[in-house]
Amino acid sequence: MSKEGDRIDEQVRLAVEALPDLPVRWDRIERRAHRREWMGLVALVLIGLALTLVLATGLLAGKSALDPSFSPPLLSHGGASASFDEPAFGHGLTPLSKFRATIAQAAGRAEAHEKKELGYVFNVSLDGVDMSPGFSPRWRIRHRGNGQSLPLERFSHLEIAHYGGDTSEAFTAWIEQPPRSGQYVVDFSLVSPDGIVVEDTSAPLHVVTRGLLHRYSTATYSAGVPRGWHVDYNYRPEPGHRFVTRLEGPHGMSVLIDTTPNVSGDPADSASTLEGLFENGGERYKRLTFARRNFDGPAFEWSFELGEHVSTDIFFYRGGDGYAVLAESPADRFREARLIARDVARSLRGA
Repeated sequence: MSKEGDRIDEQVRLAVEALPDLPVRWDRIERRAHRREWMGLVALVLIGLALTLVLATGLLAGKSALDPSFSPPLLSHGGASASFDEPAFGHGLTPLSKFRATIAQAAGRAEAHEKKELGYVFNVSLDGVDMSPGFSPRWRIRHRGNGQSLPLERFSHLEIAHYGGDTSEAFTAWIEQPPRSGQYVVDFSLVSPDGIVVEDTSAPLHVVTRGLLHRYSTATYSAGVPRGWHVDYNYRPEPGHRFVTRLEGPHGMSVLIDTTPNVSGDPADSASTLEGLFENGGERYKRLTFARRNFDGPAFEWSFELGEHVSTDIFFYRGGDGYAVLAESPADRFREARLIARDVARSLRGA
């Protein structure tokens, strides 16, 4: 008899012994015999996998001991990570000259073009990464809709801070503002000669450029307003000889233009009066900015949190009339909405 037959007979014998007091049913015996055979095969496979893992671990450990820059993707950096530090109110525009001065990379006075070049600053914290000489950062900004990568100017810098016995490492980068309005994301990766060590992608970046606006005209003024936004009410008369236009945009954003003809004064007084009402109100109020500005003329800018929304209200007088431009948005769209309010204020002209 063949060895295969001997093994099956042995399995049959063991199966019968497991059923001592029952009528023998050969279909049940055969099922038990095959079950035992499959269990044996599974055990052999598991043992083989365990031996392979032990061998692979030993080889990778030996390679790392001989070459410290070696970066196996699954084991060496299993506990390493990179994460973007996202500001609560989104990213604001920063001149290149200010960024270079902050990281002490610019000696002496900044060049004139650097003061005009605007971009966004991103910070990525590293955790569990043992920086080696061959490591280098890579930054990429791309349109969120079509995934197209933009060849924009960028500057990167590694910051190392020591807190007692702990060391904190982070990369910071200035990336040029994209030329068109839209949503963008930034990809960061730390690369070694053997491949990517860690990587992460930022939260969406909301970019607003002057090209977003188109001309809107009323009986007393004209202004640039966001293209494609829905006009909720159009130069509507309000008490106090006021006229109000309100536009609704995407993602919970809105902008309102409030005008009172034939008035003048200090725009800071209007902001102070309204803030007093909010401070005494029932909703949760928090001041963010409260300062004089110049948007093609003297103005006062007041930004604040009220409940679940963040607002920027800009007060100014122009051509013998008073104006207020109010932008409202969720917190993560604050900087985007504030840029819109500022551009609307700059664009406004008397009829």
